[in-house]
Amino acid sequence: MKSPNLPEADQVTGQQIKLPEIPGQIIPDILSRLPVKSLCRFKCVSKSWQYLVSDPKFSLKTNVSRAIFWIETSPFLHSVNPDLLGENILNPLSEIPYRPNQNQVILGSCKGFILFSYSTSIYLWNPSIRCCKKVLRLSLLRENYTVVASGICFDEVSDDYKIVILLSPITGRRIILLASLRSQAWAEINHPHSMFSAKSGPVVNGKIHWVVREEKGDRDLIFYFDKTTNRFVKLPMPDNNVGDSTDIFRLGVLDGCLTLSRFGNIWDLEHITEVLIMKEYGVKESWMTLCFIPMKGPRIWSPPLFYIKGSRDEVLISNGLSVVVFSLKDQTMREFPFAMMPHEFCMYVESLTTIPERLRDQRREQNASGSMERAAET
Repeated sequence: MKSPNLPEADQVTGQQIKLPEIPGQIIPDILSRLPVKSLCRFKCVSKSWQYLVSDPKFSLKTNVSRAIFWIETSPFLHSVNPDLLGENILNPLSEIPYRPNQNQVILGSCKGFILFSYSTSIYLWNPSIRCCKKVLRLSLLRENYTVVASGICFDEVSDDYKIVILLSPITGRRIILLASLRSQAWAEINHPHSMFSAKSGPVVNGKIHWVVREEKGDRDLIFYFDKTTNRFVKLPMPDNNVGDSTDIFRLGVLDGCLTLSRFGNIWDLEHITEVLIMKEYGVKESWMTLCFIPMKGPRIWSPPLFYIKGSRDEVLISNGLSVVVFSLKDQTMREFPFAMMPHEFCMYVESLTTIPERLRDQRREQNASGSMERAAET
């Protein structure tokens, strides 16, 4: 692959000079280290660069995580840049492809995509390349059902995305639904315990994770969805899983590792939040305490958003009103208030992944008005 041979004028003679060519074999390596925004612009440099960047086999060597917040009164998606903490903590990132209101629910993120519902429609969206498509329909979302837990993962075996949603009615039993984007059909699956996770479950090691409470008892457990068997599997909890039934647990991801945050009762004016991290996936003994963060005020806290390695080793976390930066080395805390109150947030990794052609070309929408929904109403 040849690099673009762009002439440049000599500042002394004014004559065009020919710049040396970049060896073609190192161009993919250079481009793979650039931000997605730059790569989208560089598609216009040449046909060969456009082909390279658009190739599904082209992968980024950088994993740039984004924390995004949706604000009811704003037509934009907002992001938090850990390198630009200041007065304007929320920065407009991308325009939302619909008029925002409280009917929108974030269902999960995977491979750079954000999955969200708007009314009865479910969308797959890559904010990095501004690609959005309606992929599913679920008419139960129009009725008196609330999304309690959800998530999306990619199944390499079937080359398909799978979506799990737990719905809770005002009265009656909860139901767990599974759909794949290829089949466009919903099916009900079983779970032995009561799931009460904070909506979208984080994806670690290709699996969706949720906090679950035992049906009989008051212990909290971590379960993940096995995309091969379509079953739920228990993950080891840390030994220091102590506390009372009022404690609140949140799962997150830092540097590709699963994190578990334990908060005290949200109505306590002062309490300590413990953040634990699973350094080796699936190994109980690898759980370790990352930090203890003092909290004030009755607020709902998010899982850790970022882990910034450096002279201070800082963890970023949100309390719904601001972003809190906690230093692991000197145990100090800085707070950056939000100018506008966000009502939804999600973590995703920048990617060039596009929506599969079979979904973009698909015109048929399949809702859940069949036997599954009739069974749910009984």
